Amino acid sequence: MTTENRELVEKFVAGLNSGLLPDDLFTEDMTVWATTSGVSTKTTYQNGIKQLKTLFKEGLFYHLDSVTADTDRAAAEMVVVGEPIEAEGAND
Repeated sequence: MTTENRELVEKFVAGLNSGLLPDDLFTEDMTVWATTSGVSTKTTYQNGIKQLKTLFKEGLFYHLDSVTADTDRAAAEMVVVGEPIEAEGAND
């Protein structure tokens, strides 16, 4: 089971990198909570990941540093890299 959980993490990170998270990674009733968007359904989360990539010149790249997988769970450590698209007239 630990190998299967590691493979799920790798599939999830691949989906983040492509901007396309496959349906089979989620249950129909799953929810996600994020500080910037609150609670989201599966479809809203998948669409958000797809749109997030468009805010960066070459998208976002998620580099998987490490995975700890157990029989019923997994944890991942990642570094995310991306250069934001500058909004015309924006002041930083």
